[in-house]
Amino acid sequence: MLRSSASLTAPVVRLRVRNDEHDVSILFSGDGRTWTRFETGAEVSGFHHESFSGWGTLRVALYAAGAGEAAFSDFRYRGFK
Repeated sequence: MLRSSASLTAPVVRLRVRNDEHDVSILFSGDGRTWTRFETGAEVSGFHHESFSGWGTLRVALYAAGAGEAAFSDFRYRGFK
């Protein structure tokens, strides 16, 4: 589980997920200008098709847990050039 000691009280939260050479980092922002990185990331080089006997490839997913509601909108995926 990814964790951050920073709190955010904005009604809209922006997420930025970056996979750079199999090192995934997640950042969040309440205004789209100031970004806070989660303290933990994930090294994902082992999550490939060959590693899980045809299981599949690493894919982006959004997940919310806990009390309350979450709505996701304006999802965009851009690969590195």
